[in-house]
Amino acid sequence: MALLIPHLPILENKTVHDVSEEQYLGMMNSGLLPENATQLYGLKNCTIEAELDQAAQGTGLAFIVMADVFTKLPGAPFWSLLFFSMLLSLGLGSQIGILEGVMGTLFDMPSLSHMKKPYLSGMLLFYM
Repeated sequence: MALLIPHLPILENKTVHDVSEEQYLGMMNSGLLPENATQLYGLKNCTIEAELDQAAQGTGLAFIVMADVFTKLPGAPFWSLLFFSMLLSLGLGSQIGILEGVMGTLFDMPSLSHMKKPYLSGMLLFYM
C-alpha cells in the first residue's frame, strides 16, 4: 500500500485508509503544507461542485446528468424512454430543417435548373 506523502512528519507511515476526510481537509486548509505542495506531491483540493462543473457541460448534461437523474426516479425506464425519444425527435427535426435550407438553395441555382427536383433531392439525401 502506498504512503500518502512520505516526506511530511504529519503523514509519516500513513496510508490513504489511515487518514479521515476531516483530517485531510484540515491538513489542506491549515497551512502546514509547503507552498508548492500541490506541485511537489500532486495534491489537489477539489470539491464535487468543481468536478460536476467540468464534467457536465453542454451536451454532456443531457447524456450524463439526466441519465443519472432518471435512474433515481420512480418509473425510470418510462422517463428515460420519453427523454431520449424527445432528443431523437429534436435531432431529426434539426436535420430536416437543415436539409430544407440546402435543398431550397440548390433548387434556386440556375446551373441546376435543368435537373428534376426528385433527382436532385435524392442525390442530396444520398450525400447527407
